[in-house]
Amino acid sequence: MSIYFITGFPGFLAIHLVEELRKQNPSAFFYLLVQKDQLEKAQLVKEDLELFNAQLVEGDITMRGLGIDPVNREVINETVTHVFHLAAIYDLAVSLDIAWRTNVEGTSHVVELCEDLANLKRFIYFSTAFVSGYREETIFEHELGKDQTFKNHYEHTKYEAEVIVSNSSLPKTIVRPGIVIGNSKTGQTSKFDGPYFILRFLDQVQRLPIPFIGKGDAFVNLVPVDFVISATTYLAHCDEAVNQTFHLTDPAPYPAKKLYEMFCELLLHKKPSWVLPKFIVQNALSVKALRKRLDVVKETIDYFECNAHYDSTRTTELLSREGINCPDLKDYIEEIVHFYVHNRIDHEKKQPIQ
Repeated sequence: MSIYFITGFPGFLAIHLVEELRKQNPSAFFYLLVQKDQLEKAQLVKEDLELFNAQLVEGDITMRGLGIDPVNREVINETVTHVFHLAAIYDLAVSLDIAWRTNVEGTSHVVELCEDLANLKRFIYFSTAFVSGYREETIFEHELGKDQTFKNHYEHTKYEAEVIVSNSSLPKTIVRPGIVIGNSKTGQTSKFDGPYFILRFLDQVQRLPIPFIGKGDAFVNLVPVDFVISATTYLAHCDEAVNQTFHLTDPAPYPAKKLYEMFCELLLHKKPSWVLPKFIVQNALSVKALRKRLDVVKETIDYFECNAHYDSTRTTELLSREGINCPDLKDYIEEIVHFYVHNRIDHEKKQPIQ
């Protein structure tokens, strides 16, 4: 019997992960680590999903022992077979101290907990493809430290966290997703951040001639959440994935210019007609009032300019045996935009602009 311990519940990825694991293994039991201020929401999600085979565990990854009470900790130590560590600060504009405390120290604390588990079969760590930082070349899955610099504290701290996991003696699988967006079949997502900032920007300038932003020749690696979860669930139980790292990325991503065009046509039924240099946009977004008016965080622009290629040859080969493939963005981008259009007034889905 599989007994799963999952951090980051009731986050978007964690909810999808629990649903997929339960579908594949109905007899499994779940311990779901939840921060105190998220317990009420987590309980509602648990009831909505009818998770009768799950227990919410109050805790905090920034604390040694994750702040888990002794009774629950003893049972977890004796029974858990798989740990999925998803809890992290995903904000591109986060300060270093907050990101370090959660992403680095938090991951170290989860690794320490795993070292005490008597029946651990696998520790699955959710990293990010963007631990590569500013590197503009082919990035291989076996690579990590290449003296790279980073676009923001999120990337830096996720890199440091992956170093901790890589150096551990745990039976581990590290997954590095690209930019995770909504479900490829429904478009459903929990937040309009990341590439959704482009849709938010287009909403603000729709009455004007629409510009391209910069040259737009860098490839933007987007992956739908259902692909990421299907791939992770399979790899977590695949013997060949032990002590390996996997790029859960689009093997054929589109350049930023094409992505921008598709967004414009689907959202506004217009085409961009002129080019706004990147430096002008970045300078404008350095002004808080303009950031708020345009509804975009400055850090987003970097992901449309850094031209890295994420090699996923080994991952694609392994996943294809189970019929798991990253879909072509053009085949589901309409669902992504459709969901945004019908939910853009939902303020809970919009990351506040600071």
